[in-house]
Amino acid sequence: MHSGIAVTDSGEVVVASPEGDAMVFLDRDGAELRRVATPTTDLHGIVRDVIDGRDVFWLVDHGHKYVPASPAYVDHRVQGRLVAVTPDGDVVHELHAPAHPAYAHTGWSPTALAVEGEDGRIWVADGYGASLVHAYAPDGSWLMTVDGADSGTAFDCPHGIVVDQRGPEPVLVVADRANQRLVELGLDGRTRRVLAADQVWSPSGLAIDDDLLLVTELWGDLVVLDRDGAVVDRVAEQPAEPERPGWPNAMADGAMVRPDVRPGALNSPHGVAVDPTDRSWVLTEWFIGGRVVRLSPRRTGAGGTG
Repeated sequence: MHSGIAVTDSGEVVVASPEGDAMVFLDRDGAELRRVATPTTDLHGIVRDVIDGRDVFWLVDHGHKYVPASPAYVDHRVQGRLVAVTPDGDVVHELHAPAHPAYAHTGWSPTALAVEGEDGRIWVADGYGASLVHAYAPDGSWLMTVDGADSGTAFDCPHGIVVDQRGPEPVLVVADRANQRLVELGLDGRTRRVLAADQVWSPSGLAIDDDLLLVTELWGDLVVLDRDGAVVDRVAEQPAEPERPGWPNAMADGAMVRPDVRPGALNSPHGVAVDPTDRSWVLTEWFIGGRVVRLSPRRTGAGGTG
């Protein structure tokens, strides 16, 4: 499962199927409620939105998945897609790669999407393609492209994005994974500040919970930042770059297999969302079959996990 995650107002958890071609709706206990086919190769991101007064899910498909082939896996690559679908899977909108010169020699492989508000502008991170962030109007027309270079370093795998409305004006936070940092952009696309540059190693997914910014670390952590950008909590002490053969999976008798994962420990967290019914934090993990993890944060002090 190489999945993002969304949670509905009623607490249903929405993730990708392990095959990447369906939305799976789960109850609070993790039991499957229903499965809805999607026009995706590998459903990487899921974002709730409202378009023309109706609830939809934006599906971010980076167009790449690993296909089982003994003893390991092989790559399958196609053009990525961004589609908005109803809860029943009907496509109501689609965004296309912009007419940017980078795509003359680089594929379109988006990894994340964020919306400014109902019928608001849409931001797309092309993390696995040109390492650019694009803004679109609600009608799907391309508005601008940001490469992060005004921060001093251009983006390198901007994997996750979120609209952050905790301050006096909304901003966009980018998980610039290969540069091991978070970048805060104004909605004009200009860099405002760089966050946690020496405190994150593999930032991947982002979510806002009240005054807290949640950041999944693919190498096995969940990091929590306050409104000032200070790290106030983390699940792991200090994750190191994985060196296990087959990571995030494992190897057994020369074959790639699902890793031995333990309750209470994180292997490779990817997507993150907040359950509005109880404000618990819900994560997906990237490995064969995947896993959904629910954390009950401490609400004393700045934040945390328990």
